Amino acid sequence: MKVVMKLQNEALDEIKLVNNCIMLDMFSEGFLNKYDSSNLTLTDRIFGYHFL
Repeated sequence: MKVVMKLQNEALDEIKLVNNCIMLDMFSEGFLNKYDSSNLTLTDRIFGYHFL
């Protein structure tokens, strides 16, 4: 039982890490695209980075 819980905790940590990386990617993509007003990406529309 302890082994199963340890594996579940490790899996949760990996999921959190992946989510953090995805959020960073989305942020940097939006940040870079704010200088290109000719086309708004999905990220720009969702997070409103084109208003920055």
